[in-house]
Amino acid sequence: MNNSTIKVLEVILRKNYESLKEFNRDLGLSLSTISEAILNLKNYSFEFDNSGYKLISNKMLTNFNNLLNNYNLNIFKDARESILYSLLFFNKLNDISGYVNLSDIHILRNLNYLREKGVVYIKDESYFLKEDLKPIIKDIFETIIAKSQESDAELIIKKGIIFKILPKGKLLQGKLTAFSKFNDYGLIYYTVSDYGVDTKEQLSIEDIFVHALLLSNSKKDLVLCTCFYLKNKYRLNLTKLRKKLSHFEIYPVYEKMIDYIRTGADFGLFLPKKEFIRILNEYDLSLDLLTHKENLISFFEDLEKLINIPLKVYLIGGCNLVLRNLKNVTKDIDVIVNSETEYLYLEKILLSLQFVRDTKLSNQTEHLRIRMVFKKDNNQIDVFVKRVMNQIFLNDSMIKKSETKNFGKLDIKLVSLEDIILFKAIAGREGDIEDISRIIERKDINWNYLYNQFILQFDNSNDLLFLSILDTFDIINKTNPIPILSKIERFVLEKSILFVCKTPKSIPKIKKILEFPDHTIRNVINKQVKDGLLKSILGKPMLFQTI
Repeated sequence: MNNSTIKVLEVILRKNYESLKEFNRDLGLSLSTISEAILNLKNYSFEFDNSGYKLISNKMLTNFNNLLNNYNLNIFKDARESILYSLLFFNKLNDISGYVNLSDIHILRNLNYLREKGVVYIKDESYFLKEDLKPIIKDIFETIIAKSQESDAELIIKKGIIFKILPKGKLLQGKLTAFSKFNDYGLIYYTVSDYGVDTKEQLSIEDIFVHALLLSNSKKDLVLCTCFYLKNKYRLNLTKLRKKLSHFEIYPVYEKMIDYIRTGADFGLFLPKKEFIRILNEYDLSLDLLTHKENLISFFEDLEKLINIPLKVYLIGGCNLVLRNLKNVTKDIDVIVNSETEYLYLEKILLSLQFVRDTKLSNQTEHLRIRMVFKKDNNQIDVFVKRVMNQIFLNDSMIKKSETKNFGKLDIKLVSLEDIILFKAIAGREGDIEDISRIIERKDINWNYLYNQFILQFDNSNDLLFLSILDTFDIINKTNPIPILSKIERFVLEKSILFVCKTPKSIPKIKKILEFPDHTIRNVINKQVKDGLLKSILGKPMLFQTI
């Protein structure tokens, strides 16, 4: 609310007025300013009698009367209003900043004012509304939102985002999402209602999936989400997906969905497996076969029979954990070979075992094999040459730390658990977080080695893909503490700022790219400017460039 609207509201809550002149006499505001303030109050769902100056009793009037008994209405002035609403969903400064789209300094100034007025308190570097205020602020927010939406919409507000379910064809503002967009991604499903979200932003496939999970209210809904995932899992960016799932606090539902796919355990959330299989068949989908330790050993023995010269293959995924008895089953076999010659030889052996190279999933350039995928029935082998997905490379320390399982001329090298954590944290595929947590829970980890290996890999990377490790570690850290997380965050931020500032960038632009708190970015930039790593370019806004 602007200042004049608050002034008009304060006096109108205490006294009945008959004309604009009375307002003018008491407030000293112009007639046009008073008229505009009254119009603003109507937009806030205040109702007036026929005279146009007396408030009629309704929910909004009750809420503001309750506020006026204990608080100054200036707590709603300008940006403070949005900050109050943000505290219904967020407590951390960076999240509040993202919601209200203001600088941290501006937000902190207003939060301090709200603390002084007894509206907000701080605990463990987080900000909270006073308990007696929460229901009032929530009611005010929801009343305002409802007035701005379609009258026949069922509203669901999550993390400040307005979702709605309404009759088909009745969406007037926002965009279709969730189940209403499944058809666009190859899963034919005709909904009874329209599912919408009040946004002007372009929706990604990750948004569609997360919104569907969020709006699911039956076992069948969740199974349809599972089918959508299976249909599109190679199109989904799992780093983006994890961020969005964590933001809406539904990552545990996604984890249960992955377990449901793997084991059929329904957790009381999903349909029984028999019904699940029936629906999969309707959509021409199938489940991946799982590989047990006995199958792995048998496969390596068959592979060795066709080998004429010694071959070393490094296991980097779930198979590594299966052979270590840290995991019962795995889906794919992920391996690295250390040279192009070894790759060509392994490829020849796999083709002789009736594996076929999947050209759709394989990724290579004229000079670089990024990922080569071989399939036979429902079994899949991913082969990398020296470097995984053009990110992590097989280096001397990894080779030295590996353990050997010998199958005659075939040496199966198990990279260390520390290196497995790194591979899985950056790959970020389904089940990787569960695997990393399992390793941390059951084994002593050499965190210094892992940190040093991370730095070595990051320094040899030409992009920001290593930022994804932070998202993975943040999720794991909630249940299994990662002692090097703060060191990794600082290191990544310092390097990432230098990377993105190869071309001049403002702090808001840097924040948008890296998604770190405003004040943290400023502190690092100030140090890097002082150390001669960055230079500032005067202007509005000020820009920074790597030297």
